Amino acid sequence: MQHHTVQERVRAELVGTYLSQSRVGVFCAAALVPYLALSFYGNVSLYRIVIWMLMVLLIYAYIVYTSYQFKPDMEPKEVDFYKNRQQLLHMLVGVAWGLSFTLLLDARMPTADDYRVAVCIAIVMAFSSSTMSASLNGLLCFIIPASILTLAYFIANFDKYAWWAFGLIGLVSSCIYFAWMTHRYILGQIENRYLNIDYTKELEALNKRIEETNFNLVMRNQELLDLQSKFKELAMHDELTGLYTRRYIIQRIKSMLPGAKRHHLSCCIVVMDVDYFKKVNDTYGHAAGDDVLRTVAFVVKNELRQDDIVARYGGEEFLILLPMTDIHAAQYLVERLRQLIESQKFMFESELISITASFGLTAMAPHDNAEQMIDRADKALFMAKNAGRNRIETLLQD
Repeated sequence: MQHHTVQERVRAELVGTYLSQSRVGVFCAAALVPYLALSFYGNVSLYRIVIWMLMVLLIYAYIVYTSYQFKPDMEPKEVDFYKNRQQLLHMLVGVAWGLSFTLLLDARMPTADDYRVAVCIAIVMAFSSSTMSASLNGLLCFIIPASILTLAYFIANFDKYAWWAFGLIGLVSSCIYFAWMTHRYILGQIENRYLNIDYTKELEALNKRIEETNFNLVMRNQELLDLQSKFKELAMHDELTGLYTRRYIIQRIKSMLPGAKRHHLSCCIVVMDVDYFKKVNDTYGHAAGDDVLRTVAFVVKNELRQDDIVARYGGEEFLILLPMTDIHAAQYLVERLRQLIESQKFMFESELISITASFGLTAMAPHDNAEQMIDRADKALFMAKNAGRNRIETLLQD
């Protein structure tokens, strides 16, 4: 089971550190056990030496054994169990070390043997302040029984060990203070590491969300650009015929005329109307009328040059812009358009429909604007209709 909260993960990491450091301390402290046993061999009862060695070494062996069983991903209850068991074992080994004076010494021994035991206990306590610092309770479980039993021995022989008792108190205080400082450092390192891991995960998740948001914004922006392009296309082109719209071609005429005048270029405009288009709608229906308009648009667009512009001007009317074209070339081109439309066979549901078109043509004058040219071409178209339709009329400025 994974530890979901930072507190649980920190506690598991502290217990793991406590167990692994305790294992190191055991290996160091265990080396002093045979040294003391051999030092007192022959001076003290072998039975007492064996009892003391068994107490210390068996507890140390079990401490090492249980420390290897611990896994950081255990459940919180199991983590607490390992910690509490390790503290109990340290209390027992503290008792064993605290009894070393009682079991290994007697009144007949020389002072040098006292020093040997005291130095070993001091070394073990110094080790413990470092190797058990991940758990202050574990350190106290070891150091309190060890120091109390040792102090009790000193008090019982106070005339001989008075200064040793004060020295023991100072040693224990120093060990506890050093262990407390080390514990704070270890705890801070572990907490910072897990907090950094969490912050890193949060930043990665945030970056992922930002990337997803950016991707969605890019896709949305592309969709908007596509929609904008479609709207622009719809605004520029007539839905039925696919030709440019009236608004677009008027804008192009207005933008082109100043340059054409400045460079003395010719320019012509044609207004074209499908003859009797209302009769087609009334006779064959609007679907047939739409088909006729699409066909006429296709014929005109394919016949014009690349720079020429044709637009649906309104209803059955078309407006054609012929840039860089003089009136004679325009007349020739428009006549070809008239003949193509007249010869075109329009079929609708097996019905043959004959279509013709009338054209009004004008050329740009020096002081013309777009409205004037279109108006003049429209008047020319009116003249063509009045003259019998299916013809071209040209009207120039006087």
